[in-house]
Amino acid sequence: MNKTKILSFLFLLVLTLIVSSCNSSEPIQLITDDAIAFNPKLTYGKMTDIDGNQYHTITIGNQTWMASNLRVTKYQNGDDIQEVTNNNDWSTLTTGAQCTCLNLTDPVSISKYGRMYNYYAVSDSRNIAPLGWHVASETEWLSLTSYLTSHLGTSLSVAKALASTTDWALSEDSDTTAIGNNTFINNSSGFTALPCGKRTIVFFDFHIYGGWWTSTAGNDLGARCWNLYIGETSVEVNGGNYSYRHDGLSVRCIKD
Repeated sequence: MNKTKILSFLFLLVLTLIVSSCNSSEPIQLITDDAIAFNPKLTYGKMTDIDGNQYHTITIGNQTWMASNLRVTKYQNGDDIQEVTNNNDWSTLTTGAQCTCLNLTDPVSISKYGRMYNYYAVSDSRNIAPLGWHVASETEWLSLTSYLTSHLGTSLSVAKALASTTDWALSEDSDTTAIGNNTFINNSSGFTALPCGKRTIVFFDFHIYGGWWTSTAGNDLGARCWNLYIGETSVEVNGGNYSYRHDGLSVRCIKD
């Protein structure tokens, strides 16, 4: 090998190492939600957000929902949704923000549980929902639960029909229609709701509770959300009240 070829080879080798080094510092791109155990008896669609994350979708009645929690980090216009990991900072926010469940950063956890958002992000005019989708309103959640009341399949209750078959803690409740009782018959709807808990000043109720923002605003302090608990048989609208806008909850979008 002559001197020119040797120099060319060394140049390409150094360039390759530089590129590899730069790429290794980039965050891992989350593409699928395949870490989730969906209902194998149902047919799911697919959709993609602005980050390139791919989601399963499910049609329930005349609605088509995301079958996993939103995990986008950008608004529709490409602006970043601020990520906040510090608990004290999170609890005092009055602008849109997102975080991962329990601040877990491994790709499998984010792919599975999605991200949590405060209501300021949900209501931001730049829109956190993927193009062609929107954050479900309280009315749309009511339509979903109304449909499921008449189409429970094998799940025995609306809550069980929505809840996933995994991750929910087992309930000591003797009521066979409660989510945490015999989780193997959950999720007849395909909605696959996971118990990611909630974030206020700290994270809590992981594995026993799931909460989802609606796009329906309430008073100056709060907004409507829908809740599932391991010992319950129905979806609750936060006891008729609102969650504070700085709280961190999961988000599900519905097709326009």
